Amino acid sequence: MAAQVFGTQFNLFDLHNVEEDVTLKHCLRAFTILPKYCEFSDDRNKHAEEIVLTLKEIEKKAKMTFGIDWRKNWIERIGLKIKTESIGLWIIGRSPIPLIALEKLKDMGFKREIDHIMSIVTYVSSSTQDIVKIPRFLTPDILYLTGLLLSDGYLQRTNRKNENSFLYGVYIFSGDKSLLENEVIPILKSTFDFSNVRLVYRRRAWTMSKRNKVLFRFFTRIIDIPYGKKSIKSKIPQIVWSIDPEKAIPFLAGLIDGDIGRHGKSMGGTFRSEKFVDDVISYLDKLGVRVIKRKTNILKTGYIQNELYIPKDQVEVLKDIMVRTYLPKRLDRLNILFCRGTKAVKIASSVPGFGS
Repeated sequence: MAAQVFGTQFNLFDLHNVEEDVTLKHCLRAFTILPKYCEFSDDRNKHAEEIVLTLKEIEKKAKMTFGIDWRKNWIERIGLKIKTESIGLWIIGRSPIPLIALEKLKDMGFKREIDHIMSIVTYVSSSTQDIVKIPRFLTPDILYLTGLLLSDGYLQRTNRKNENSFLYGVYIFSGDKSLLENEVIPILKSTFDFSNVRLVYRRRAWTMSKRNKVLFRFFTRIIDIPYGKKSIKSKIPQIVWSIDPEKAIPFLAGLIDGDIGRHGKSMGGTFRSEKFVDDVISYLDKLGVRVIKRKTNILKTGYIQNELYIPKDQVEVLKDIMVRTYLPKRLDRLNILFCRGTKAVKIASSVPGFGS
């Protein structure tokens, strides 16, 4: 069964950052290498031949439009130091082509051809890290990861020592190892098709980490989650607001798995960003769930916390919504709502479609 998708296709050119990608080495690339140039051919090469044929078609047209030296025109538009032989390797499918190079071809008048290429680009890579499968549409799993990253995650960008470049990382924290190991990591791997995820215990919590530039850029530039010390800057991304609230329930599931927990028979959470709390309250209101915003508290740490509080009767409303629009495959997510333990599993298991 095909995965459920929402909205319009992502603009993968947004993965390029002009301020950071100052040399060809820094640029993210569409994986367009032909199978004959790979030691092992796999799904990552699936559309390479079609892409290379389209690039060769563009070259023929470009020679007629811009002349025999059309590649110099292309290089000037890209604005980076590039050897002409590198261009040749992109066109014959021996080297992956930078996204910025494809975007500039579109600017040169080859919109139809580039739109076709971008509709079948499946994997994107940096010069040194994993080749990553890149989603083209919003899915329930991406919504869930967005909620989890905003509540209990961290997107890191740090300067490399002695180099004009950065290290990029995605981190998710939890006191529940099984949530990360059995739920979150498999979702990440199935969505982005990579390996080598770290899971370590430190400072009384489990940390899942993945150093990857493509992954970082996807969540910061496509989904629009702030990186670094995001707590004060957090808000619900526009991409979540753009779809029907009930379709965005997986986003809420991510928030619940992260920072919205049970307090007796009620639920709630505290956040540093008042804007984020206001957004969550507004989003829940669209679902018919009444949430109370508690007045801010100045903690010993010196910064302000903003609390949202879901009364007992509204938790019941929230339960009904979560059951009605539940993201498949994740049984234990409702345990927070139905109280943890056997009773929760029994109730959740009784709902049609659960446990698949």
